[in-house]
Amino acid sequence: MPAATAEKLRIEIAAVGDDFFEKMGILLGIGNISSPHQVRPGVVLVPPEGVPQFVACRPDGSEFRCANLAESLDVPVGAPIYGLRQNSKWIERPYDPQPPDVQAIIEGSSGVP
Repeated sequence: MPAATAEKLRIEIAAVGDDFFEKMGILLGIGNISSPHQVRPGVVLVPPEGVPQFVACRPDGSEFRCANLAESLDVPVGAPIYGLRQNSKWIERPYDPQPPDVQAIIEGSSGVP
């Protein structure tokens, strides 16, 4: 990296507060899990209404307790995540794989519009 670029980077880093790096840490922790079961272009099979496609599980004594991943908070690193197996109750839904609204993710995680 050229010295001028490095100096510019140092100045920009010094200009932001610690909360910037805390919020970046939150953003870096966001991930995406998907497993579209495409049956033809633009159509996927999904579980019926009210049935999660993915669950996060935690040990609870000698058993595991699982919850809908979409509703789970504080899923620990390394938590077992399981996907529901496709079966005859799955239904077809339109699917348009658009990229996520990154600006909305940033605003939602940082509280800064």
